[in-house]
Amino acid sequence: MQVRYLKVTVRNVDKEIKVSPEPARNLRKVLLANKVQIYSGLFKFMNCHGKGLCGSCTVRVVDNPAGLTDKTPHEAHKLRKSSPQTRLACLAHICDDITIDTNKIDLDAAEGMAREARESRGEEADPKAEAAKAEASADADKAEEKSEEAAKA
Repeated sequence: MQVRYLKVTVRNVDKEIKVSPEPARNLRKVLLANKVQIYSGLFKFMNCHGKGLCGSCTVRVVDNPAGLTDKTPHEAHKLRKSSPQTRLACLAHICDDITIDTNKIDLDAAEGMAREARESRGEEADPKAEAAKAEASADADKAEEKSEEAAKA
């Protein structure tokens, strides 16, 4: 009997990943194990490591959303302001072939969730801190681009 492997196609990096048909393989773990970058900016270093808390591992399901497990109530709440195709890779498990995009697609949603969390704790947003964070994120992206260019050279 031949084993049918599941296929995860990551469109924006033109990569196809074959996944063993073990039940419910975690999408985040599969992507990271195959060196697909799902975090951007400072989230590469500061994320919740797959606990479903930060919202920084968003992916957009392009084809066959039924290829992932249903959204948990926690995930649905976290992504309530996002498009229906957006999923948290850390909370999604692969059941069938899927096609996704990982292009920083919902960074605004992730930042909005962080802002809501601060507000729920009674913290007020500091405009100077917000501007500094945005500048640091842009600097991190530039540094990443330079290191990628240096690696290619």
